[in-house]
Amino acid sequence: MKRRAIFIISILILLLLPESNTEAHKFFTSITQIEYNDKSHSYEIIMNVFLDDWEKALGSNLKRQINSDKENIESISYQYLQKHFIIQHKGRALNYKMIGMKFEKDICKIYLELPQKFHFTGLQIKNDCLIEEFDGQVNLVNCIHEEVIKTIIFKSKSQFQELNWN
Repeated sequence: MKRRAIFIISILILLLLPESNTEAHKFFTSITQIEYNDKSHSYEIIMNVFLDDWEKALGSNLKRQINSDKENIESISYQYLQKHFIIQHKGRALNYKMIGMKFEKDICKIYLELPQKFHFTGLQIKNDCLIEEFDGQVNLVNCIHEEVIKTIIFKSKSQFQELNWN
């Protein structure tokens, strides 16, 4: 129940922000949900970002303008994520795979999967997506395990943060 409430609140925050790409929004926030799936022995990751911000960050990274309608946005996004969204266990980087992307209004949903047999304890996460582009960018990562939610907040100059369930 708590998990669903947090997810709904997170989505509402994103949806209540301006709807038009031409209208500048004042909040620079991304929300990522990581949940362990016992049946598939994998972490299911959903990252929610503003599409215009995402295109700007990808364009800055490649030093050219990006248009998600005309580009291979999944491939470009995956390359960007490998540099800016890192999950490791005991200091060893873990390789997730891109499942796909979905666009809803001005929101870009990025679906990732990380096959692993162990649970959250001891994972270190770093999420500095969009931080180089936007002053005040905040990245929230909600980690869900057995109905318990831990939120990690990443701001400028954030380093790896470890998940502890104690």
